[in-house]
Amino acid sequence: MLYFNVYYFPVWFLAEGTMLYLKYHLLPWHYQFLLFTAFLILSLAESSRLYLGYLGNLQEKVPELAGFLLLSFLIHLPLLLFLLTDSQVIHLPLEVPVHSLFLAFLLLEIVAAFLALRTMTKQLAAQFYLRQLQEGGKGRLELGGTG
Repeated sequence: MLYFNVYYFPVWFLAEGTMLYLKYHLLPWHYQFLLFTAFLILSLAESSRLYLGYLGNLQEKVPELAGFLLLSFLIHLPLLLFLLTDSQVIHLPLEVPVHSLFLAFLLLEIVAAFLALRTMTKQLAAQFYLRQLQEGGKGRLELGGTG
C-alpha cells in the first residue's frame, strides 16, 4: 500500500492543488485559510509519513513505524475527513474520488501498520526475554562453576 501511495501522492498533489486554485476565489476567507493550511500540512507531512513508513516497514524499526502510524491517525485522517465531509467546502467533481482513494489508502495503511507494529513488538519482546534468559543462565553457570 505504501508503494502505491508513493505513486499516488503526486497525482493527489497536482489534482488537489489545481482544484484549490480553481475554487479559491469562491470561498469565504476563513475557508480559504483552512483549505490552504490543510493542503500544506497534508503535503508536507505526507513525505515524512511515507519515509517513516518505508523505514519502519522494511528495516523493522518500531519507532519509525509508530511515528508513521501516529502521523497517519492524528494528522492525515482528520484532515482528509474534514476535506471530504465539511458541507461548507465547495466540492468539485474530481475532488471526492481523489480524496476517497487517498482515504482508502490511508485506512488500509493504518490497519496494516497497526498489525505489523503489534507483530514486531511481540517479536522484539520475545527476543529480549530470550536474551535475558541466555545471559542469566551464563551468569549462573559461571557462579556455580567457581563456587
